[in-house]
Amino acid sequence: MRVLAFSAIRPLRYILLAVLAMAMQTLSAQEASGISFSLQPDMPLTQVVAPAASGQLVLIAHNNEETPARAAISGFVFSAAEVADEYVFTTDQRQKCDLPTIALDSAYGLQRISFASEPIAPGADMTCSYSIARKATSRSDFVFTLCGPGEFVDCLFRYLAFGTLPDLGLRVAPIEPPRAGSLETIVSVIASNPGSHPTSDIVVATDCAEFYAGAVFGPVAFDIDNDFPGACPTAEDNLGCLNFTGQEFESKGFHLGSIPAHGEASCLLKLRFRHPLTESVSLGLQFLGNFVQYAEGGAGFDANTGNDRALASAAPSASLTPIPTPIDRPAYALLALLLGVIGATTKKARARMA
Repeated sequence: MRVLAFSAIRPLRYILLAVLAMAMQTLSAQEASGISFSLQPDMPLTQVVAPAASGQLVLIAHNNEETPARAAISGFVFSAAEVADEYVFTTDQRQKCDLPTIALDSAYGLQRISFASEPIAPGADMTCSYSIARKATSRSDFVFTLCGPGEFVDCLFRYLAFGTLPDLGLRVAPIEPPRAGSLETIVSVIASNPGSHPTSDIVVATDCAEFYAGAVFGPVAFDIDNDFPGACPTAEDNLGCLNFTGQEFESKGFHLGSIPAHGEASCLLKLRFRHPLTESVSLGLQFLGNFVQYAEGGAGFDANTGNDRALASAAPSASLTPIPTPIDRPAYALLALLLGVIGATTKKARARMA
């Protein structure tokens, strides 16, 4: 995944950074205010907003304290810093609701967005409604998170996104079903773009896995070859896998190229099986980023991650073994962390046995 504001940080490292950042933010919010805003329950988290149109943000707070207190909430902007200038916040409640402030948080190198209200009387409610107008010249989507005290885990993947919101899709299709006992097969990796803007180069990456013999969790059932005509070129970008103790996860990245508006782009990968194929085997592929760079400039945000993953898989033609359904990105990130803990525990157990 590419995050425009800090693209050098790889996805799983970014997840850990975000958890830490939100935890620190939670402590700060609890110290600064006895109450906090929350999002209106029925408010859409993602809103398609064309240039020159507007979206809406509604925040609600209740003061359970015995004294008047200001409501406050903040989060991080994940769009490039300059994108904030393409969106204008207004409210007809200026006496009660402050307009948001956006400033660089030097501790994390990210833009922090903050909302606050006038003091709210004990037992009283406060609703702040904001209109978010997208400038006619805007070419990028505006994306941020807002986390109240105690919410940082729940809202880690709960983006607020306004803009074009392209919805790219990824699928993998066999060129020809392999026979039982095969040692290799070729699959086509296909990315679709239903939007009206052509993209720049799109990168996909494999799940973090161990590709070497003697791996803690066993090597993937196949290696991936892209050294032949029509193959997906190698990309240096990948998931940047975290390794704990005892395992060596890695991810392999591939270029799919640009995708035309309302069109598709595809290339080929060869799966080389470590043993003759007798049962279904698979490895997940996913887009490297939620942010989609447009060929003509600017960036959209793919908020729908449900179709951003697919399986590079093979099953012998006589096999009826089902191929597992891909898990979504948040679940995969948590699974990767869990596998790391298991790997560390396994190595310790082996050391004690020795």
